[in-house]
Amino acid sequence: MNTKKQILIVEDEPDIVKLIRIALEKCGYDTITAPDGQGAIDLVRSKKPDLILMDIAIKGQIDGIETAKQIHYSCDIPVVYLTAYADDERLVRIKETQPYGYILKPFEDRELKTAIEICLCKAETDLQLKVLTEELRVSRANFQDIIDKIADGIIIVDGNRIVRFVNPAAEVMFGFRIEQVIGKEFSFPVTVGEVMNVKIVHNGGKYGIGQMHTVETHWESMPAYLVSIRNITEHIKAEERAGKKLHNVVA
Repeated sequence: MNTKKQILIVEDEPDIVKLIRIALEKCGYDTITAPDGQGAIDLVRSKKPDLILMDIAIKGQIDGIETAKQIHYSCDIPVVYLTAYADDERLVRIKETQPYGYILKPFEDRELKTAIEICLCKAETDLQLKVLTEELRVSRANFQDIIDKIADGIIIVDGNRIVRFVNPAAEVMFGFRIEQVIGKEFSFPVTVGEVMNVKIVHNGGKYGIGQMHTVETHWESMPAYLVSIRNITEHIKAEERAGKKLHNVVA
């Protein structure tokens, strides 16, 4: 299996293409070439190169900057510009395409090699970051879905006892709207491992009893506390009824 990085050279001067290909292949890269913008776009679609060396002043209907812009809209292949010019107008257009860098002509083989290695490394890091970000997004979405559906009230407070998260069950239990408490100080003691009973709204507006338990956790990479509240009203009522029955039997 070929593990070499493939680089697309977009350049319309054959002599320069030849020099770049020799330099890159000496460094262990595979190369493919395109003399104009449309040819580059077609090769990106069919070959999916790892990096593009893009000459700004290529001939054809679109220049190198416009070519890179169109490629950027459809994929995340890093682009490094090759240019003999670096005027302000071009720099503004270059920034719009979010390139990984540019190299001024004429350049030495070492400059080219260094620039490509840095850009490929950055592209790999960016890809890993995107994967981790997506995994975090999915993880948070799953967490939110689970927390929203459970019957227990869940409140997360930070180390300063400021409320950072409230699920719908807790919103109902305490009779407030989530936006009323986010960012506000939590009104109950935060004691890890201690179980305490609190008054909650139960069964359509009547008051009941909730059992609150606090554990340590993290929220946005910072130490925090997860406070869970379970509605035990019916359980207590059942115990009271059982106690009365037992008292009557004994009596």
